Amino acid sequence: MAAAPERLGMAALVWMALCLAAAFAVDRSNFKTCEQSSFCKRQRSVKPGSSPYRALLESLQLSQDSMKLQLVNEVNKVPLLLELCGLQGNMTRIKINELSPLRPRYEVPDVLVRDPPTTWLAVTGRDENSVELSLGDSGHKLILTGKPFRMDLLQGRELVLSVNPRGLLHFEHLRHQKDSFSDKVSSSVGSLWDKIKSLFHREEPKEPAPEGEAAGKEPEPAVPGDEESSEKSTKSEEVPDRPDGAEEELGSWEETFKTHTDSKPNGPTSVGLDFSLPGFEHVYGIPEHADHLRLRTTEGGDPYRLYNLDVFQYELYNPMALYGSVPLLLAHNTQRTLGIFWLNAAETWVDISSNTAGKTLFGKMLDYMQGGGETPQTDVRWMSESGIIDVFLLLGPAPTDVFRQYTALTGTGLGVGGGLPSPDGWGEGDTWPWWV
Repeated sequence: MAAAPERLGMAALVWMALCLAAAFAVDRSNFKTCEQSSFCKRQRSVKPGSSPYRALLESLQLSQDSMKLQLVNEVNKVPLLLELCGLQGNMTRIKINELSPLRPRYEVPDVLVRDPPTTWLAVTGRDENSVELSLGDSGHKLILTGKPFRMDLLQGRELVLSVNPRGLLHFEHLRHQKDSFSDKVSSSVGSLWDKIKSLFHREEPKEPAPEGEAAGKEPEPAVPGDEESSEKSTKSEEVPDRPDGAEEELGSWEETFKTHTDSKPNGPTSVGLDFSLPGFEHVYGIPEHADHLRLRTTEGGDPYRLYNLDVFQYELYNPMALYGSVPLLLAHNTQRTLGIFWLNAAETWVDISSNTAGKTLFGKMLDYMQGGGETPQTDVRWMSESGIIDVFLLLGPAPTDVFRQYTALTGTGLGVGGGLPSPDGWGEGDTWPWWV
């Protein structure tokens, strides 16, 4: 009989524990998912395949320390500018921006401790659809393919990293909004004013033409195609403001989450780019998330979110954003370590996929014993709400080299209480950036 009260007591404790867990759990409805973030949803709607971007190889301009050429989106014809620099210390910098934006796009200041010192570049090969560049004395070469646009970084004959291999580059350009409510009101008011003026304006009668002249003079016939050619020339001068229907969905010009409304006077301006890491099965970094040290694949769920939030009672093993954001991702295997530093202060989502995801350890061992199986590869996709694409490839090859390369760019300040000075604009060394 004594066991019954003990069981009731244990059940009551379990019930109270469940109630407390539910009471103190994070309210997920207060934080955006990718589906609720219009730019993340648009970026993710771009599926792997043939990229619409083409590199105009004839526009290539090479200086001692940089290479510039134009990219064009063959769907909307908006030109972009690609700039590539080889950096001392075994690093490479890639920047992509609009060639002629309506206004300057935001570029992150105060994060780099100085302009990174560059190294020499040289064209070592070329054909009708590709260019080969040698990147300084590091032994790395870069093959740039024109159509579709992609870049492959090699050391010797080994492929180290690929840029835009799945064709997921997506760069939304600044634009004017057409057919807005204010435009329609202005047009209606103007039309009404024209009608009012016409009521009070009478056209003066024209003097009759001399007799015989009017009868003998025939109107000049219209030249076929004049109106059509004029219309075409007018259209060709206009840059399309609406490249595709996906960018005109709800949230492109204004979106609301809870009680906050975010207006976008120049329309959607997100940027996204993908990277492939052949030979790498494990990637790490992009803190801060309450998840495993090794980043998991995000297929079938939300990407990892970089957006500084003060989340109380956060969930474990979840890609949702937390207090800090450091856009540095590391890839490691037995041969080398690489880093990708995505210099963008806007809200960012990171998708990760792998061709070995879902395979058990026994399955991998079986592939190895049978001499089959494909080479492990991890694919990483960065998506930011605004700004430009500015990315540093930290080529290691050792883990200590990657951290040395990163700190050479951003400094070694630990921020408040760290005992070392921090670069201007950094609130705390372990949170990058603060409340973007």
